[in-house]
Amino acid sequence: MLFICTANDLATLSAPLRDRLEIIELTGYTTDEKLHIARKHLIPKQLGVHAIPEGALTITDDALVAIIREYTARPEFVS
Repeated sequence: MLFICTANDLATLSAPLRDRLEIIELTGYTTDEKLHIARKHLIPKQLGVHAIPEGALTITDDALVAIIREYTARPEFVS
């Protein structure tokens, strides 16, 4: 039998469960990768969904980085 479990923080798993798992750590996207994904995919999609014309909204990289750092999983918690 193969059981696959995901967790952002191993500390939330009970010690007996951790003892029985083979843990494979995978890192998440970096801040730069998340910024690229937001600029190239997420923002254009949402502008289209909400019928906001191109150029009508300005989102700075600093604003996106703040959102990424405060509201997305941080690599140190994912790896």
